Amino acid sequence: MGSLLRIGQQVNALDVLIAGTAVANGAEKIISKDRDYEKIAKVSDLKLEILR
Repeated sequence: MGSLLRIGQQVNALDVLIAGTAVANGAEKIISKDRDYEKIAKVSDLKLEILR
């Protein structure tokens, strides 16, 4: 969340918690329809796949 706020990006706190849990458990990728994860991917090592 801190990295996102430093670059001026606001993201839903629950999305940040989900992404943080994924990173803490060794996930490499998040698959979602939620575009907030695009912002999170910019400041993390997570890869993102957006479902349409």
